[in-house]
Amino acid sequence: MHINHKHHRKPVPPVSSSSLSLCCPCCLTSSLLPLQRPDVAALVDKLLTTPTDQLAELLGSFRMWLWPRCELMVWYSVLDRFDDILAQMIKDYHSDDLQMTPFTPSDKELIMQILRFERMLLDNSTTRKLFNSYDVSKRGFCD
Repeated sequence: MHINHKHHRKPVPPVSSSSLSLCCPCCLTSSLLPLQRPDVAALVDKLLTTPTDQLAELLGSFRMWLWPRCELMVWYSVLDRFDDILAQMIKDYHSDDLQMTPFTPSDKELIMQILRFERMLLDNSTTRKLFNSYDVSKRGFCD
């Protein structure tokens, strides 16, 4: 997950639980967070282990948020996976330049489902303003 903090000029290295000299709460890693609920942990695991070609279907099955509001840092590994998938799409379709090849229907669906799920997640997470794309998502591009 990309942290949006003015004092972080580059990615923050992981902080071990033995090192408690953190500059701010956003520097916490999941190992320092309170134990998460089993249903949230199971969903995170499912989102991390579902093959990419089945991910759009899984994400599309979540029509509303059914889990408790929790710290966004619980989801950093899922958001990292989504970032990797979207970065690969940008590379594959040359979307960082003039995109000449349209997305395949399955890739377009995956992109839309990732963005929709991220929006639901951000709406149901604390410290969501640490997420770089929060303002973009909040404007409704994912509706």
